[in-house]
Amino acid sequence: MNSYLYIMEAPDAIKIGYSHSPVDRRASVATQWKVPLNLKRTYRLGDDPASAEAAVHAKLAGFRRNAEWFELSVEDAHETISRMGFEECDPPKSKASVFRFSDDELRLLERHAQTYGSLKGALMAGLHALDAERPPVTKADVLAWVEEHG
Repeated sequence: MNSYLYIMEAPDAIKIGYSHSPVDRRASVATQWKVPLNLKRTYRLGDDPASAEAAVHAKLAGFRRNAEWFELSVEDAHETISRMGFEECDPPKSKASVFRFSDDELRLLERHAQTYGSLKGALMAGLHALDAERPPVTKADVLAWVEEHG
């Protein structure tokens, strides 16, 4: 499964990390941190995404606020990442967009929406947690995860 390095922009910092699905990760982080967040750039990664991310974080260490959050512009981060040999690409489509939910399935998600801030937050939390454990993720997997953890 492909992994992608991403740059996301918040009002006062940028987040640089990696994910199999940066579009879904953006939604998850925005819900978790309750901050407006825009996916600005993505780069396809090879077989060792954690090492690639660590190399980028090390290169930008002087700008690090904490963890994956940095205080520099999207363009400055992009220049550094490009000079490191990472090729920019379009992000893959959201995994959530491939799911079609029945009324009963939507009611299950709605019951747990408050825990995650929104219906989409519940869905994104389940997708992100499961994707990290064992991709690919099915709709049934997400519904079961939300039911168990909500």
